[in-house]
Amino acid sequence: MFKTLFTVCLALAFSATLLSAQSSSIGGGANVDDQVASLTKSWEDAYNKADVMALRKLMSADIQRTNADGTALSGPDAVSDYYAKMFQSGKWKVMIRHESSAIQADGSIVATGSYKAEGTAADGTTSVHRGTYRNEIVRQDRSLVIRKMKLHDSL
Repeated sequence: MFKTLFTVCLALAFSATLLSAQSSSIGGGANVDDQVASLTKSWEDAYNKADVMALRKLMSADIQRTNADGTALSGPDAVSDYYAKMFQSGKWKVMIRHESSAIQADGSIVATGSYKAEGTAADGTTSVHRGTYRNEIVRQDRSLVIRKMKLHDSL
């Protein structure tokens, strides 16, 4: 019985060590929050430059975007077209604040944070959107990319 108890404790200790290491780093040994913050900054920079091709490189091949109003887009073509039309219709800037990252059992990362997007349409009307986001991030071709985006506007 002592041997079984010792084996169980050893297995639990090993699992805890493995989970701790997995939660603090993913690929390349860098901290998950640091990697997700870098991805978030890259997204913000590409958005603020209206660089649809750079945004597309940060999307997975099966990306899904759910807007705050509930409309959904699937695939990099649909999501890229959405941004291209938005950028053509006016000038937009976004500020994104990454708040947390959590590695899931399947290896994906759930990242949450908040955003503020301000824009001026071609007709001169201005708009401000604030809210929160929940992104699912995966590794694709050695890079972290966004697979699911879900936005929630604040009132």
